[in-house]
Amino acid sequence: MPTDSIHTVDESEYIEVTLGDETAAAAPALPQLPGLQERLRALESERTAAYNQMHRVVADLGALKQGHERWVRELGRAQADALFRLALLAEYRAGGTSGKVLRMGVMSALLAHAMGCDEAFCERLQVAAPLLDIGEIGLPDHLFADPALSEEGRERMRSHCRLGEALLADAQSPEIALAATIARGHHERFNGAGYPDRLAGEDIPLACRIVAVIDCFDALTLKRPFREAYPIVTAAEMVMAGSGTEFDPAVIAAFRQSIEALFLVRWVLDEASPHPEGRCWLGKPPEAGLWKRFR
Repeated sequence: MPTDSIHTVDESEYIEVTLGDETAAAAPALPQLPGLQERLRALESERTAAYNQMHRVVADLGALKQGHERWVRELGRAQADALFRLALLAEYRAGGTSGKVLRMGVMSALLAHAMGCDEAFCERLQVAAPLLDIGEIGLPDHLFADPALSEEGRERMRSHCRLGEALLADAQSPEIALAATIARGHHERFNGAGYPDRLAGEDIPLACRIVAVIDCFDALTLKRPFREAYPIVTAAEMVMAGSGTEFDPAVIAAFRQSIEALFLVRWVLDEASPHPEGRCWLGKPPEAGLWKRFR
């Protein structure tokens, strides 16, 4: 019967071969296929053309991106300009100044930043806060001329909150939508004694709680027919005394923390005694990030 066998290979059966230049020279040449070189050159040309096309596409996309970013910036500037002038309309209606409009936006943004809000929110607030009293353009003239309003007159004056929201409502712009919220809620009070909805605590939108503090502080520093302007230090103390009643204690804590920056804004952006640096900003729409210059 056949049996399995194991073949043992002697190491001497292997021959060591070293490939050198002489061996390579002795190797047979590759066959020259018809048209091979032409095909290789065509493939290289196609590869180069593809790379060039890719670089052109990348450059075109970069140009489109830059164009889009420039368009967004210009659109943002146009909107900020329009909203600034709309805020001026309401402020002039009540006998105010462009400096007040500018300060409201810058100080509100600074206070929001002190509360830990992100920069995007601070930028929107700088644009939106000055529109807090836009509803006043819908009120009759005699309300602004009468220093001692009747109860009916006060109710009419309070209606500017709802009028302002109605004017700005349903906007697609985040800045205008925020302005609508502020217009309605900036007279709400932390203890629920405000108007028009008698909201209390954190039911009041944060932007409204911030703007309420800034509006009160700035108003106290301005002369009124029935009183003189308070010094800014006295005005700040009066605002801080409203913590927990009129104003959110958390907002007041941030107000206290950022008080030096707020004083600087009040001093620089004052049309009554313009600071040299403030002259380049007064009367103009706020540039993006203006609030950061006062941090």
